[in-house]
Amino acid sequence: PVAAYACNTAVHSVTGFTPYFLLYGRDPCDSFDLAVLRGVQAHLVMDGGAWLHKLEEARRLAAEATHRAQER
Repeated sequence: PVAAYACNTAVHSVTGFTPYFLLYGRDPCDSFDLAVLRGVQAHLVMDGGAWLHKLEEARRLAAEATHRAQER
């Protein structure tokens, strides 16, 4: 599990994104994030449309970067 987490949260040299981000559209929370969030009363939440647009754009950029790398 630790090795899988490390691979899924490492920024790929070709795409510039982590596999986790490209799958879920966000970075994973770690124990430090959870500790900080417990003390936060107000949560800032991105609306669904903005989140989806950000995820689609990241996937498009990753696909273009992968294509360029394959051509090299």
